[in-house]
Amino acid sequence: MRVDFEDVLSGVFISIAARVMLLAAAVWTGCTIGAVAVGVGVIAEAGSWNIGMNLSKIWLTPLLGFHGWGLLNIPFLLLTFVFLVFTDRPGYRAWGIVTGVESLMVMAGWAQEEIDEWLPRVAAWAAWLILLAMLETGVWLTYQSKMNRWAREMGLLRMENRQRREEAAEDDDDAFPDAEPRVNDGP
Repeated sequence: MRVDFEDVLSGVFISIAARVMLLAAAVWTGCTIGAVAVGVGVIAEAGSWNIGMNLSKIWLTPLLGFHGWGLLNIPFLLLTFVFLVFTDRPGYRAWGIVTGVESLMVMAGWAQEEIDEWLPRVAAWAAWLILLAMLETGVWLTYQSKMNRWAREMGLLRMENRQRREEAAEDDDDAFPDAEPRVNDGP
C-alpha cells in the first residue's frame, strides 16, 4: 500500500484552515457580543436611541479587541490558536470559551472608557451577561443535539440487531422442529 502524500497534506492544510476559521468566527462573535453590550450601556447613558452607532460597521468589531486589555488578549489568542491547531478535535467548549473571553476583553476595555455613570455600566454588564448566556446556551444545545442524534442512531442499531438475533433464533428453531435441545455437558 502506497501513501498518497498529496492527499495527506491537503487534508492537513484544510484542517488547519478550518480551525483558523473557527478561531476567527469565535473572535468575531465574542467581540460583537461585547460591542452590543457596550452599545446598550451607551444608549442607557445617552437616554436616547440616537447615539450615532452605525450597524454597517459590525464586521469591524474584532478591532475592538485591540485596546488597553490587548496585552492580555494577544497571548490568549496565540495560545488559543496553538491549542486549536494541535488538539485532536476542537469542540464546542473551545469555541464557547474563546467567544466568552473575547467578549469579556471587549467589555473590560471599552465599558470603562465609553460609559461614565454607574447605572448604564451595570446595564451594559447585565446585557453582556444575558447575551453571553444566550450564546453559551445555544452552543450547549447544539452539542446536545449532536449527541442525541448519535444516541438515537445507536439505539436504532441496537434495536435492529436485537430483531436480527430474534429472527435468527426463530430460524434455528424452525430448521429442526423435532430435535432434542442441545445440552452442553462440558469438554
